[in-house]
Amino acid sequence: MHPLIDISPVDTSTHPPTPTSPPSNSATRIRDNQRRSRARRKEYILELEAKVRAYEQDGVSASAEIQAAARKVVDENEVLREELIWLRAENERLRWGGGLEE
Repeated sequence: MHPLIDISPVDTSTHPPTPTSPPSNSATRIRDNQRRSRARRKEYILELEAKVRAYEQDGVSASAEIQAAARKVVDENEVLREELIWLRAENERLRWGGGLEE
């Protein structure tokens, strides 16, 4: 036997696996966990994107409802202003005109 060549069996528990050796259970488990984690993250992102779309749609609907309510208030204010002008004129007519016309 040559003194520089060691032909004793190699203890694989203390040496890392070589590229040609099959993956260990630990490596397989880690890879599977990473794959599941990526899948969960992707699903979570899809759920968040769907919620954002729903909230945006609700915001558009709410905005349209608010605009319609504002338009209604503006229209009602215009009618009330016209009625106020008429009532003031009628009040002045009654005050200075001496009462109802016969």
